Amino acid sequence: MITLDNFDQLNSIQLQDVKAVLFDMDGTVVQTENLHALAIHKRLKNSKYLTPSQIESQYSGQTDIFVYKSIKDKLVDKSYQDFAISKNKELSALLNQSIISSHIISFFKLLQQKKIKIALVTSSDKECMVMTLKAAKIDHYFDIMISVEDTKENKPKPMPYEYAMKKLNIANEHTIIFEDSPSGIEAACKSLVKEVYKVSWYLKKPQ
Repeated sequence: MITLDNFDQLNSIQLQDVKAVLFDMDGTVVQTENLHALAIHKRLKNSKYLTPSQIESQYSGQTDIFVYKSIKDKLVDKSYQDFAISKNKELSALLNQSIISSHIISFFKLLQQKKIKIALVTSSDKECMVMTLKAAKIDHYFDIMISVEDTKENKPKPMPYEYAMKKLNIANEHTIIFEDSPSGIEAACKSLVKEVYKVSWYLKKPQ
């Protein structure tokens, strides 16, 4: 596993023998982990239960169903379905094009020039995935997009990444993965790809 803490390091990525690049979404492609935390915070019965920073720290990379089960007694929503709909509505109001770095877009263009497949593999639901990518205006870069509904098991299990490689018909030894959260990194490593890149570049302001 290789750690990347700034966007300039994308220039040093070795793409020899790489046929597919798989990306996590929140915190990797786009800077939205903080926005998810704010959206969840707005669904709390009492805003003092958890701060947005505490939510981000504890639930980064987790599915909405995991978050709901963990804090359902603190939420105004009486069911997971209500929570998911309300949380996505809150998130939609927070999204804008500034959530993505120009360096990521340049890297997408480089991969396309080299005819390397690009896939998105996220723990977000399809509705959230689609609205996030459209807000950032990057949905057209991906050959396939995998959301939480597409697999029986989710991160930290490797199934989402394995399913993406199966759909692309590209072997793991020709695939690299970019991830940021502990659960995502665990899933990526278990998928036995050529290389896993652990990113923390959005801890700095996107350029």
